[in-house]
Amino acid sequence: MVTISAGSPATLRLYVDGHLVATDSNVYHCTTTAPLTIGVDPRDLVGEYFNGLIDEVRIYSETLTAYKIQQLYVQQAPKHRVAENR
Repeated sequence: MVTISAGSPATLRLYVDGHLVATDSNVYHCTTTAPLTIGVDPRDLVGEYFNGLIDEVRIYSETLTAYKIQQLYVQQAPKHRVAENR
């Protein structure tokens, strides 16, 4: 699970598997009336797009706490063990 949240002060926080792994204060502020784009910087005039897959996107109207992000991760974790055949 990867979660990015913006709050006050404006800082992006990147969570992987429910744990904070990176922060960035270079935040793009959008308005609620602007179109939402995922996988491209709306300020980018060159048209560089994310080349990959994006899965299970959630958008919240509030800043989630680290505890809430951990709870969401645990709720989505598989309830059984997964084994590989080799």
